[in-house]
Amino acid sequence: MPRALRSNAQIVRDPEVVALLDGRRGRYFEPFLGQACTVPEAASSCGLRPNTMNYWVRKFERLGVVRASGVRKEGGRRVRTYRLVADQLVLLPPAAVSVPGEESPRREWDPLWERFMRGAVHTSLELADVWVARLYRDEGGRPRRDNFPRWHLDPSPSRPSA
Repeated sequence: MPRALRSNAQIVRDPEVVALLDGRRGRYFEPFLGQACTVPEAASSCGLRPNTMNYWVRKFERLGVVRASGVRKEGGRRVRTYRLVADQLVLLPPAAVSVPGEESPRREWDPLWERFMRGAVHTSLELADVWVARLYRDEGGRPRRDNFPRWHLDPSPSRPSA
């Protein structure tokens, strides 16, 4: 069972945001998780150039995941700090399956492809709405990710019985 969600946890349902945060570029938001950070600090912690990190900060801002949190004086100039919109993010994966260009393999591999697709869609629709991911920073300041069944977040009549 996951630790309790903090009061300022945000549930992310947008498939584009979930894919970005859950993908390999998702680590770029970690410096802003539960703390304020400047673009150069974030770039340094992720091994990126500041202008590359600035691109990701702007993208995260447009998607509503990161916000400007203040201004800090560094080296005689004012530098803007950013942080995630919440101390914890709960990622709800999209329930739909999309397979680009499925016609070509289907022509070649029919009927096996048809059976595979039916199974994949059935399984993904069954599981996609069951598991969620929670992103947060632990007491030691390390970025963490917990996966847990959705019913821990949102008890409903469809919850499996123990």
